This record gives sequence, C-alpha cells and structure tokens, in this order.
Amino acid sequence: MSSNQTPEILPILMKAKGIIIENTHSSVLWEGVQAYHFQIPAIEQDLIPSAEASVETITLHIAGKVGAINFTDFSRWYSDMAAPGVVGILPRNQPFKAVWTQSSQNLVFNPTLEVLNQVALETYSGEPRAINLRKLGFVEDPMLPQIGWTLLDLLYDDDPSARLYAESLGVTLAHHLLYKYGDKQPVTRIQHTLSNHQLRCAVDYILANLERDLSLAEIAASAGLSVAHFSRLFRKTTGYSPYQYLIHCRVQSAYNLLKHPHYTIAQIAQMVGFYDQSHLSRHFKRIYGVSPQRIRD
Repeated sequence: MSSNQTPEILPILMKAKGIIIENTHSSVLWEGVQAYHFQIPAIEQDLIPSAEASVETITLHIAGKVGAINFTDFSRWYSDMAAPGVVGILPRNQPFKAVWTQSSQNLVFNPTLEVLNQVALETYSGEPRAINLRKLGFVEDPMLPQIGWTLLDLLYDDDPSARLYAESLGVTLAHHLLYKYGDKQPVTRIQHTLSNHQLRCAVDYILANLERDLSLAEIAASAGLSVAHFSRLFRKTTGYSPYQYLIHCRVQSAYNLLKHPHYTIAQIAQMVGFYDQSHLSRHFKRIYGVSPQRIRD
C-alpha cells in the first residue's frame, strides 16, 4: 500500500522556506484520509501554511527530538522533551516556527476535507468550515496516537484490505476531532441503523467483490449513503466496522473453498481478496482458532 507520491498531501510542511526532507519513507492518499511518513534533519525553520492546507494536520512524533515550536500568537508550548507517541494538532492558517535539535521521524496525517465536511454536516450544526478546533498544539489524547500508529502500519501493508481499514479510520478520526475539539454540539440523529434494504445492498456488494481492493466510498454508495453516515450506521447495525465485516466475509469464503482440494491455499487466498497465504492464515487463525491447513487436513 506504500507509494512515492509527491508531497502535496503535506501542504503545511512542504511550504516551509527551504525545508529539506531527508528521507521520504512513504505517503498514501486514501479516500478520506491521508498519511505521510518522513524524516527531517536537525533544522530551524519558519513554516507557513498554504492555501491547500484546508484542514488541521496531526503530527505523530516517532523518533528524534524537537527543540521547540512557537506560534505567532502563542508562547512556546513544547520544549526538548519529545518521545515516541507525542501528537500535535497543527493549525491550517497559523504560521509557526519549529526547531528540530536532531534528525527526526514523523507521521503527518489528517482526514480529508470532504470527509470532515460530511461528518460536520451530518452530525453537527452549522456549516462545515464554521466548525473550528478549540485546541491546537501538542495534546494528551490517547486516541490520536492509536490512530496514527495504525495508519503507519497500514502505509507498509500490502494487504488490499488495508485500504478499507485506513478509510474507516479517516471517518473515525474526523468524528473524534470534531467531537473532542470542535466548537459545535452534535445534532439529534434520526436514523440510528441501516434499513434492511440498505444493509442488503451493502452486504451484497461486499460479497460480490471480495477479491477486489474495495474502498469505503463504493460500499457506502451501494447503500445510497455518504461515507461518514454509512460507516457509523453499519457498525451500529452489524456490530462490525466495514473493514471487520469484509475480513470475516473473506475468511468465511476461504473456509468454504478449503473443502475443494483442487485449489491450493495460496490460490484461495487470492480468490477471496487476501494479498497472500500468510495474510489469509493470520486472519483465519484469529477467527477460527486454527490454520487453514488444519481445516484441510
């Protein structure tokens, strides 16, 4: 799932004057969430958000030290005590200065503006961009590093299911940011679960496309819903996220195919949408408690 896209998904960092990225590890723009893993040298730099920086960006510190970060309207709020797992919310419209005291690895990630707008419109009152985050800077929030570390793993995961997992996390991230840091109250929701017809459409679409690299957007479209609305209602209706449901469907289909000895386990893995036999075996053992080979024996 890793790629070498141009760093347009990091407009805040890339608009820094003369900034040098030592090593671009991986970047991915999924539908609904974007993530970028990079290494930066020891440097002092003024960073100026650009017009493309339409959403707040979250940075997860992975390794190295940040000496200080200052905003024009804020006093120093972080000083030489970086540790893996520290997260910060960078503003979309506030120039700031950063000092890296040594080479540093970071993951920068955020929901896309489209998903943030969907969640804002369907869950909160007011126009989407009228919702401002109340707190910026480094925050103590266990949910954000959990999402960040998971996205970091997914950047290097070749399993096609990683895409759906990442896009589901993008919706979760948008909900979390607006709930915990937004300045609007949620509105009362009328529809609490998917209708029988909507659920059947979504399930039929998943079952008919198990072998494909499914996106959250296309599954949601099969039920006639936006990504943000569908993701929440699907979990409430089934007890599973779309990603979890897809994995269960693939494993169940593999179980049935194991009864046909003319297919190898590696072939079955490909037929139901897993990247390879090891990916199938990992999920199969987690769900059934035994390996695929044990079922075949």
